[in-house]
Amino acid sequence: MKCLFVFCLLVVGWGCQSKQTVLKGHIENYRGELVRICPEGKSDQRDTVAVDSMGNFVFIPRADAVGIYEISVKDYSPWVSVYLAAGDQAEAVLTLQTDKRIQVVFAGDRTKENQYLWDFDEITNDRMWYTPEMTALSFRAYKEAVDKMDRELQHALSQITDPQVYEQFEEKQHLMFQVQLSAYDWRHSLDDESRESSPDEDYVAYVESIDLNDPKECNKEVLENVIGWYLKRENPVDEKDYMLSYLDLLDRLVSNAAIKNEHATECLLEKFRFFSGVSLDETVERYRMLCSNDSLKQKVDAEYQEYVRVYGNLMPGKTAPDFEMVDEDGKSCRLSDLRGKYLFIDVWATWCLPCRDEIPYMAKLQEHFAGNDRIALISISVDANQKTWRNFLKQEQPTWAQYVVDRENNALLEKEYRIYGIPHFMLLDPEGRFISYSFVRPSMPECAEMIEQYMN
Repeated sequence: MKCLFVFCLLVVGWGCQSKQTVLKGHIENYRGELVRICPEGKSDQRDTVAVDSMGNFVFIPRADAVGIYEISVKDYSPWVSVYLAAGDQAEAVLTLQTDKRIQVVFAGDRTKENQYLWDFDEITNDRMWYTPEMTALSFRAYKEAVDKMDRELQHALSQITDPQVYEQFEEKQHLMFQVQLSAYDWRHSLDDESRESSPDEDYVAYVESIDLNDPKECNKEVLENVIGWYLKRENPVDEKDYMLSYLDLLDRLVSNAAIKNEHATECLLEKFRFFSGVSLDETVERYRMLCSNDSLKQKVDAEYQEYVRVYGNLMPGKTAPDFEMVDEDGKSCRLSDLRGKYLFIDVWATWCLPCRDEIPYMAKLQEHFAGNDRIALISISVDANQKTWRNFLKQEQPTWAQYVVDRENNALLEKEYRIYGIPHFMLLDPEGRFISYSFVRPSMPECAEMIEQYMN
C-alpha cells in the first residue's frame, strides 16, 4: 500500500505536462546516500541525482539519449536498470533494506520492460554461477542448465510488445547467456584446478563455434573468456607478458576492425584503473600497432599519461597525496597531520563484508604494537552515511583511530589513489611517504613481521 501511495503522488500533475521523457522515483528509507545515474555500461559518465529530504527524485534525459540507464545508490546493491524511450513517463520506487540490498517496484510507462531488466540482472549477477553445483558440472550438463534459464527468462521477454525493444532485449539476453557459457572453463577450474589439463571436449567445440567477428554473438566478456582460454591452452604466460600475448591473440583471432579496436581499447583502459607495479610502455606500444582508429588511440594515450602521473605518485618513497577526514568526534584533520610515525592505513566501509572480516585482525595488530610509539594504526571509512559509520563503531568499539571521508574527499581518493577495491591497506613512513601503496592484509600471518622489517 505504501508503494502504491507513493506512485499516486508521483502521477499527480502529469496530465498537464508536456510529453517529456521523465523518470520519477522515490527511495524508501533514504538517509542522504549518494545516488547516481548513467547510461548502461558507462559508469564513467555517472551524474549525481538530486534527491530531496523525502527521498523523491526526477531524472530527465537528453531528448536524444534514450535507452537503458543504471541507477546506483552508494553502499547498496544491485544497480537498478531502467529503460526510457522518447516521451516515456516511467516510475520507480527503490527500497533500501538493512542488508544493503535494494528492492524495486516499477510503474508508469515501460513497466514490463523494466521488470524484464530486473529479472535479467538478477540472473546475470546471481552467485549460483560460482557454486559447486554449477562449477562441477560437465559442459553438456552446464549448458542444459543455462538453456533452461534462457527459456524461463524468455517468458518475461515475451511480455514486451514493442518490437524494436523486444529485438534489442532478445539480442542482449542471447549475449548474456553466451557470456555465462564461455565462462564455463575458468569457473570449472575453480572447482578443481587439476581439471585444467583435460579440457571438456564439448566446451572446446562450443568455443570454436563462436563467431568472434559478429557483435550479435560475441561481446567484450565473451572475447575475454575465449582469449583467456586460448592463452591458457596454447601459451601460458606470466603476468608481465599476459597483456602482450592477449593483444597478439586478439589480433590473430579477430578480423573485424571495429570489434578489434574497441576491445583492445577497453582492455587498455581497464588495465589503467589498477596499479600493476609493471611498466605498461610495451603494452601500449603493441596496442598502437594493433588499433587502426586514431581517435581511440588518442584517448588511450591521454589515459596512459594520467595513469603514469597517478601511479608515479604512489610509488615507494613518494609522499602520499593529502586529503581531509573526520574522526569519531567530528574533528577534521588531514592525512599530513598524522606524520611523525609509521602509519598503517586501512581503507574500508561498514557495508563491505571482507572489510569487516579484517576487524578482528586489525585488533590483534593493534594489540601487537601496543606501547610502540613509532607506529599508529588508522582506519579510514568511505561510508556515505556517517551516522551508520558512527553506530557501527559504537557497537564494535575499535581501539585504534577511526576516520571517515566526505563525498569530496572520497572523490579525491578515487582520483589520486584509484582504490577500486576494499579493504585496501597501505604503509607510510614517518615523513608520510609510501613504503607500500598496497600492503598485505592484517589477516595474513606475516603482516606484523613485514611491518617490523620495514620499521627496522
